[in-house]
Amino acid sequence: MVGIGSERENNRNIYIENEVTSFFGTSMSSEGVRKANMRAIVFIICVIFTIIALHAAFTTAAALSLPTATNFGIINDTESACCDMSVAIPVTITNLENGPVAAIIFNIMYNNSVMRVVGVHNGALTANWENPTYKNFNWGTRVAMVTKPPENEMIPDGANGSVALLVFNVTGEPGSWSTLSFSDIQLAEGPPDYQIGTAPAKSGIFTVVPCSLKGRVTDVVGTGIEGATVNLTLDGVSIASTSTDIWGNYWFSFAELPPGVYNLSVTKKRFWLNRTTVTINPDESTRADITLLLVGDLNNNGKSADILDVSLMWNAWANLIPKDFRYDLNHDGVEAEIEDVALMWNAWMGEIVLE
Repeated sequence: MVGIGSERENNRNIYIENEVTSFFGTSMSSEGVRKANMRAIVFIICVIFTIIALHAAFTTAAALSLPTATNFGIINDTESACCDMSVAIPVTITNLENGPVAAIIFNIMYNNSVMRVVGVHNGALTANWENPTYKNFNWGTRVAMVTKPPENEMIPDGANGSVALLVFNVTGEPGSWSTLSFSDIQLAEGPPDYQIGTAPAKSGIFTVVPCSLKGRVTDVVGTGIEGATVNLTLDGVSIASTSTDIWGNYWFSFAELPPGVYNLSVTKKRFWLNRTTVTINPDESTRADITLLLVGDLNNNGKSADILDVSLMWNAWANLIPKDFRYDLNHDGVEAEIEDVALMWNAWMGEIVLE
């Protein structure tokens, strides 16, 4: 058996020597064959390591080209609102990279005994996208958003701003709280690759606070007015001020308002100012809902300067019907004068906007 093995090894060496001689044009000794074998092994190892390194480089390059951002989540570390109110919390993206992005999916986890998502709206960066879809679970809510074809409203690189507005109904008692944690964030780029990346989550905490005063500002048809300024004065001194959210809600904490009788005023461009009086008592929540009248809407249908409003203004000028402050469009203290008729007519023609 030993003789046979030695013969095979000898034949193998002869074969290698002949092949090497054929390739290099010269003969090699047994020692040369051994060295050739070692060089071949070293060469194969180098090839393997080169392939591994190239694969890692290509994998890293691919990962670096996926959509990402500095962070994705809520702007403020803490959010708060009163019980039995709706609150809108924006979801934002900061410094988008490797975009543009044509679709977004994410999870928002929270305590269902404190709050629950009742609606999701487009943000500033997705204003022209399809309406978001969402599904509630016992752990929170999953949201999906996509741009409209032909995908010309994608979010570009470097973008900063809101991508969604989460509308929560607050049900927890004052003092209760919930984390707002984001997970499974997916940022899908547009054509042709449609690669999916992600971004670091920016989470926060929501707290239910006790409110001394809360309410809603609406128009005559019950639509909430966003961005109305609510101001409270006590003995002629301004004590606190806030703005309404997208639903027209506002609130003040007990820390902001000492007990007393306040004058509450609400203002918003294109609406008539409205005032009321509210009494704030210690450890007692007060509610004050306010209706604002749209300038130029004399027939109370929520539209300014339609043809019926023009007719009403003309009849008031002719003293055929009663008139009130709403007929003073030029704000000079005189109701339904000829200048007011002209302003209403021009607004109906679309030449001006009544304020």
